[in-house]
Amino acid sequence: PWTTLYADTADTSSEAIIDAHCVGHRGAPIGRVLRVMRDTDGLFWLTFDTARALEKHDGLQIDPPEGGRPIGFAALKLRDSRTKRAALTLPAGTRVDVALPPDVKEIPRGATVYCSASQAVRRAFPISKPRATELRTLLPADLTLTLSAEAITLSGHGVTVSTPANLTPAKDPSQTAAAAQKLLSRLGEEGYFLRSLTLHDHGLFLPAGLLNATRRAWAEEVRAQTADAAPKRALSEVASPIPPRPARDEARWTLKVSALQSPDLLGEKRPDRVVVTLTDHTTFAELQPWIAHVPREQLRFALPIALRQAQIATVCQTVGHLLDRGYRAFEAPDLTAWQLLQEWSPGCDALDITADWSWYAINQDAERRQIACGIRGNVTGPEANLPNLLETALLPKEILVAQYAPLFIAYTRPQTAARQLLAREGNRLRITQLGSLWITFDERPWSAQTHQAELLRRGYGDFRVDLSWAGAALPVRTWSEMLTATPKLDAHFATHRL
Repeated sequence: PWTTLYADTADTSSEAIIDAHCVGHRGAPIGRVLRVMRDTDGLFWLTFDTARALEKHDGLQIDPPEGGRPIGFAALKLRDSRTKRAALTLPAGTRVDVALPPDVKEIPRGATVYCSASQAVRRAFPISKPRATELRTLLPADLTLTLSAEAITLSGHGVTVSTPANLTPAKDPSQTAAAAQKLLSRLGEEGYFLRSLTLHDHGLFLPAGLLNATRRAWAEEVRAQTADAAPKRALSEVASPIPPRPARDEARWTLKVSALQSPDLLGEKRPDRVVVTLTDHTTFAELQPWIAHVPREQLRFALPIALRQAQIATVCQTVGHLLDRGYRAFEAPDLTAWQLLQEWSPGCDALDITADWSWYAINQDAERRQIACGIRGNVTGPEANLPNLLETALLPKEILVAQYAPLFIAYTRPQTAARQLLAREGNRLRITQLGSLWITFDERPWSAQTHQAELLRRGYGDFRVDLSWAGAALPVRTWSEMLTATPKLDAHFATHRL
């Protein structure tokens, strides 16, 4: 589907959609060019005072004065400008010389130098590569192991396997159970984990090699017996029909806000429910205005969509205060937030947890997994379409019909002093800060209101208005003003889309 955000038709030229010469970010500004000089070996060096520590192999970028593609290169040769000594790292505040690549010989004095790739940042956020076996879904195995003088027998999941053996009495029978438990814990290689073990050892010695062979034979037999049944079972689960819903006469409205925003947004026409989004800096005291203005049974708290390890403690403390005061309704934007709620509350089964649209559930299998996590409802996303909605209604749904959608989410502030920007197409963008995150959004709200009547007719009447991403830069005074805001980004979706 084509939208006016990027392209109106499939024939739109690529130059009208992207700037091929200025792709990606510049990085963090770390200094301004003082000079470019040539040494006796003919090598050109860029000199500037670095505002942050610099390392060999850090990536640098500089905007040329005439515009166009930035000058980019790695700091392959780095030295202290005053001593001319080569260095691997130099601290912030140092006047540095960085060798320029052969094709770059002139850079204007005063141009901003950006660090676009930092080795320090790369080390702070390592990319772990887990083994494939660690990511496999393991099934529980309840096994019975029986030792006799003639064989080792392993039973479970309706399968029994025996390996001939000539077993003798064990010198220390008390060690047999621990040995069996250790050897059978390797079931992960076969796609299972040992949940329980019943052992009948009759005082006999258990050879490790024979038990390993018996374990592998048992797993092979289980796979052979279940191979034909599994595809049929999966197909029937995916194809579960959803009965039609009765038409709705009127809508129920949920308003999602940021903890940074004022309860004045409620206005005279109050919504039926309110979801307050925490930032990574939100304290319990900052939630008091919303707690004072919204009845407990209508109030839900949403966890932040992005959390660094160092920020979890603040959110944990705030959620702990809410739990201590009896609040049990929370919204998880993703699996990470759901897992944190699991860890923070010993009585997690008592929590009423819903999922925002960023925790994708666009098919029945995904919804079943949410149900298995104890999720009691979810929210459709901006890309929802009617056939998909009708096929994935296993959970109660709220339909997102209006939102100030984030165009950019970053931990670093956009390099502009202004809080408002004029986009190339003439539309105005705003910049706001939500805790540690910097958000850029369009002043025109995304809207799917034109489909409201159709949704009610189809039985969907729980609608959501999301103001949370706009933070303190909100363009409207009350939530109902957003529904009548003009101009707005209408949902220009193809046929059958919401």
